Amino acid sequence: MMKRLFNLGIKPDTLPFERVVIKLSNQFGLVEFVVSIGIVVVFSELFAPIIWIPIIAGVFSLIGLALNGMYLTRIARTVLVLSPVICWSLANAYITPVGEKPVLGLMAFSIVFAFLPFVIFSYRDWLFQIIVFALSAVFIVFFGYLNEMFESDAAYYAKFNETFEFLAVLGAVLTLFGIGLSQFASIRSVMRRNYKLIEESEHQKLELHQQQREIKKTIKELEQSRKEDEIRNWISNGIAEVGQILRTETDHDKMYDRLIRKLVSYTKANQGGLYLYNEDEGCLELTAMYAYDRKKFVEQKIDLGSGLIGQAYLEKDLIYITEVPNDYVRITSGLGEATPTSLLIAPMIANEKTEAIVELAFFHTLKEHELDFIRQLGEEIALVIASNRLNQATRELLEQSQQQAEEMKAQEEEMRQNMEELEATQEEMARAQKEINYKQSNLNALINSTEDSIIMLDRDYKAIIINQKVKDRYKGTQYEGIDEGFNVLEMLGNVREEWKGYYDRALAGEKLNFIIKSSVQGENSWREYFIKPMCDNQGVINGISVFSRDVSKVYQTQQELLKKEKLLEAIMDSSDDTFFAIDKDYKITVVNKVLRDRFAQAGIELRPGFDIMKSLSDDQIAFWKPKYDRILSGEHFIFEHDRPIKDKVLYLEVHCTPIKNENGEVIGASVLSKDITHWKELRDEKEKLENLLKK
Repeated sequence: MMKRLFNLGIKPDTLPFERVVIKLSNQFGLVEFVVSIGIVVVFSELFAPIIWIPIIAGVFSLIGLALNGMYLTRIARTVLVLSPVICWSLANAYITPVGEKPVLGLMAFSIVFAFLPFVIFSYRDWLFQIIVFALSAVFIVFFGYLNEMFESDAAYYAKFNETFEFLAVLGAVLTLFGIGLSQFASIRSVMRRNYKLIEESEHQKLELHQQQREIKKTIKELEQSRKEDEIRNWISNGIAEVGQILRTETDHDKMYDRLIRKLVSYTKANQGGLYLYNEDEGCLELTAMYAYDRKKFVEQKIDLGSGLIGQAYLEKDLIYITEVPNDYVRITSGLGEATPTSLLIAPMIANEKTEAIVELAFFHTLKEHELDFIRQLGEEIALVIASNRLNQATRELLEQSQQQAEEMKAQEEEMRQNMEELEATQEEMARAQKEINYKQSNLNALINSTEDSIIMLDRDYKAIIINQKVKDRYKGTQYEGIDEGFNVLEMLGNVREEWKGYYDRALAGEKLNFIIKSSVQGENSWREYFIKPMCDNQGVINGISVFSRDVSKVYQTQQELLKKEKLLEAIMDSSDDTFFAIDKDYKITVVNKVLRDRFAQAGIELRPGFDIMKSLSDDQIAFWKPKYDRILSGEHFIFEHDRPIKDKVLYLEVHCTPIKNENGEVIGASVLSKDITHWKELRDEKEKLENLLKK
C-alpha cells in the first residue's frame, strides 16, 4: 500500500531522476498530512477558533497526492510546498497582535519550508523552483498585511506563544525528520539497487567480455567458414563451367580450345596449353593454346619423358614450380617479355592412363585450393578425352564397316552383272542350246552347259572348279587329267610365268580381258579370256575366275574389217577430194587426210567424235546446218559451191548422202566435196569459144 502511495504519478517511461523527485513529493505529502492531523488534534483542545488552518494544510496534502495520482506532478509539488508556508503564515498572522513582531518559531518554520522547492523540484524544473519560492517569500515578506486582516484575542494567544513555537518547531522537525527518514530509506534503497546494479553491471560486463570473445571467435570461424565456402563455391563453379563445356561441345577441336580458354581465364593464368597423347606417333602434341585473351596457333610435339611435360606424363603426378628457369618459357605482354612467376603442369589421368597434359603459366603463385581445383578436374577431363578417342575410333570402325558393306554390295552387284554378262554371252554364242533347262540350279550343270571354258582357282593356284569344256579340250594333251585340287601352274610348263603374271594381277584386284592365240592338238585358234578376282563376304580376295571362249571367227572377221577400214582410209586419203561423215549429233565419225590437213592449217583438229559445228563460223553454220539436216532427214542431193581461197576462187561439187543402218534408219550423213575448178574453167572457156564461133 505504502509502495503504491509512494509511486503515485510514476509512469513506466518516467526517467530515473524524476522518479526520485516524485517519490519524495509523495513522501512529503504523506508526512504533511500526518503532521496536520496531529496539529488538528492539538488545536481542537487549545485553539479551536483556528483549527481550520491545519485542516486546510491536511486537505492541501491530500490534493497534492491526488494531483500526483493524476500525473500532474509539477502542480502537485507546488501545492505540497506552498501549503505549509501559507498555513503557518496565516496562523502566525492570526495569533500575533497587530503591529507586534511575529512569533519567531512560526516565522522560522515558514522560512524553512520556503526553501523546500529546491529539494522536491529537480534542477531541470528551475522555473517552478523560482515561482514557488517567490510565492512563499510573498507570504513571509507581506506578513504585516496578513496580520492586519485578522481580528483575534491576541492576549489569549500570547500566553501560548511558546507553545506555538514548540509546535511549529516540533512540526518542522517531524516533517524534516520524516522527509529525512524517507530520503534515507530512499537513498539506502537506491544504494542497494545501485550496488545490485553495479554487481549486475560487473557481471554483465564479464558476460559481455565473454560474449565479445565468443563473438570474435564466432566471427573468426564465420570468416574462415566464409572463405572455405568461397573456395568450395569457386571450385564447384569452375568444375560446373568446365563440365558444361565438356558436355555441350561436340566438335573436339572447339571443345579443347574452349577448355584451355576457360582454364586460363578462371585461374587467372597468363597462358596455357593442352597436350594430347598421339597414339600413332607416340608423343604429346600441342592441341590447343591460349594466352592474353586470344587463341594461339603453335605446333609442338614433345617426346615422352622429355622436359617437364614429358616427365609429368611418365610420372603421372602434378608438377608445380615457383622458380621457373629463365629459358623455359617467355610470356610476351604489352610491357615486353617476362618469365612467369610459377608454372603448373598437370596430367589428366583416368583409369590409370594419362590422356593429356595441361600446362599453365602464371605471374603469381597459386594457393592450395587452386591446385586442388586442377587435380579434381583431371579425371573428368581425362574421361571426356578418352571418351572422345573411343567415339572417334568407334566412328572410324563404323565408317570402315559401312565402306566394307558398300564394297561388298558393289561386289555382289558386280557378280550379278558378271552372271548377267555370262548369260548374255551364252545366249549370244549358243542360241542352238535354248532347250537347256535354265531352272537347273546345280552349278556344275550350269558351267558345263556353256561353250565357255571355266576354271576357278584359289590363292594357291589350285583349281576349285573346272567345267567339262576344259577337260574335253585338253584330252590327248599334256594337260589331260587336270581336275579340281590340281595346281594349275605346275601343269603349264614353259608358259607358266606368263600365266602366273595374269593370275597375280587378278589376285591383286585387277580385271583382265584379252585375246591370245592358242594351239591345242595342232589346231590354232583365237580365244578371248576374262580373268576376274573373287571375294568372300568380307570383301577379301580369295581366288580368281577364268572364263575363255573361242572367238576365232569373230577375230578373223574383225581383222578383215580392220583391213577394209585401212584400205578405205588409204583410198580416202589418196584422193584430192575431201570426205567426212557425221552422226545425228553432228559429231564426226570419219574424216580423210585432205580435209584434216586443210583444217589443221587453220589450227583446228578434226577427229572422230569432234563436233563439226565447233569448226564453223556463224555464217558457215547458217549455210551448212540446213544442208546437214536435209541429209539426216534422208535426202540425197548434189550442189555446187564456190569457196574463196586467198587470191582465187575454188569451185566444189558437193555430194550429200545419208548413211543408213541395216533397218534403213538414217544414222548419219556423208559429205564428199570434189574440186571442179579446172573443169569449171574449161567449161567457161568452151562457152566463150562457142559464143565466139557464133559471132
